[in-house]
Amino acid sequence: MVRLNISPLLISVLTGRSLEEIPFSPNISDLPGNFVPLVAKNLKNVPSAFPSNIQPLVCQKKASLIFRE
Repeated sequence: MVRLNISPLLISVLTGRSLEEIPFSPNISDLPGNFVPLVAKNLKNVPSAFPSNIQPLVCQKKASLIFRE
């Protein structure tokens, strides 16, 4: 099975199960529905609504110390 970051609270709300009986890190087999495995399988093929940000973030304080030297 594909491993996704799924909230246990979401599964609890969708299935009506208590949080105690849902694993801390659930997988897609815990979600209800017939199309869930198909969606999870093709999730990488779906274009993102936001482009990936490849620019690294630099702390300004640390950067100012580096550039002074």
